[in-house]
Amino acid sequence: MFGIFNGLLEIHRNNIEALSRSGMLAAAGAQTLAQEYAAASRHALEDIAAAARALAACRSPVESLALQLRLGREAFSIALAERNRLAELTVEAIRGSLAPLGLRAREIAAAIPGPIRP
Repeated sequence: MFGIFNGLLEIHRNNIEALSRSGMLAAAGAQTLAQEYAAASRHALEDIAAAARALAACRSPVESLALQLRLGREAFSIALAERNRLAELTVEAIRGSLAPLGLRAREIAAAIPGPIRP
């Protein structure tokens, strides 16, 4: 009789361990993402300051307009590349945090006899 309870306790202990690992990985991923977003914000502010200095050095409205167009194109390209990079980091963080849960689900499925197995 106690064998069944011990088995259930072991299953739940393993589930909680997988959930705990998943939570720790999620927290680490969130910390990495926060650091990357902060770095991206710092770079953006540096780029804005450099753009302001460059615009202040323009000698004519035509030169200023040409510089603004170039800076706008560059800013768009940089923003798009940064968005893609941060999106990839986000997907990696999510996948990493869900990995222990997926592994645990496969372990449970493998332990179930019958046609339920994947």
